[in-house]
Amino acid sequence: MQHKISIVTICYNSEKEIKDTLQSIAEQDYTDYEIVIKDGLSTDNTMSIVNDFIKENSTFDVIAESAADSGIYNAMNAAIDKARGEWIFFLNSGDRFVSKDVLSKVSESLNDENEVVYGNVIMCDGNGDSRWKGDISLIEKKMPFGHQSCFMKTSMVRQYKFDEQFKIAADYNMVLKSYKDGRKFHYVDTDIARFDMEGVSSTDFCATMRERYAVRSSNHVLEPDYMKSFAYKKDMFIAKIKEFIAKHVSGKLLTGLREIYKTKIKKYQKV
Repeated sequence: MQHKISIVTICYNSEKEIKDTLQSIAEQDYTDYEIVIKDGLSTDNTMSIVNDFIKENSTFDVIAESAADSGIYNAMNAAIDKARGEWIFFLNSGDRFVSKDVLSKVSESLNDENEVVYGNVIMCDGNGDSRWKGDISLIEKKMPFGHQSCFMKTSMVRQYKFDEQFKIAADYNMVLKSYKDGRKFHYVDTDIARFDMEGVSSTDFCATMRERYAVRSSNHVLEPDYMKSFAYKKDMFIAKIKEFIAKHVSGKLLTGLREIYKTKIKKYQKV
């Protein structure tokens, strides 16, 4: 039995990326899905490309809207309201499915026994790809998997939605809150999507760290005075060092440091 999936794509001034993202959806051999495109009033050719895609793929079930929003999570919440599938998946502009059979592989786990199905993400930063394997055991410390690898029951997502007070880690907040509420998580050891690591949560280390701790605090997985602790100060110091390196180091040295960070410190797998 197939379950309808709402594939949500958020975009803004994405004329260079949106076509590849939509094409990777169109190539899927699983057919019971809709595409929900939420554009934030792009001023480039993004919507022209979207409209051409819709004309060229007239048999596809596509909902496209271009309207102002107050940020990515506001746009994602708006798209949730439009979704008609039983399951929802976010593949934002610039992200792509890794292969044509991703949805077919995952669909076997999209059943009444599960509410969140997650897998692996391939991370791309221009210096070689690496694999982020989903690991739910990390959930009380940080985001345990990329949202680009996560399928969620639409009814559950509508209950939680993205808390827009968080500008970077609202996805982590939703996942952690649902986990603590006893929602059913299921891991599939499958590479789901490729994503560009140049987003704000990948380069603004200090802001990301602060929000991660704020999410943990609001979900009561931190001691009340933890942010005054040595451990918190140490993490923030490391974040500042990483930001300094990202801004002031270039060339082969930066490439080497990134590889050390990804495969030695963060334990990501090379692809």
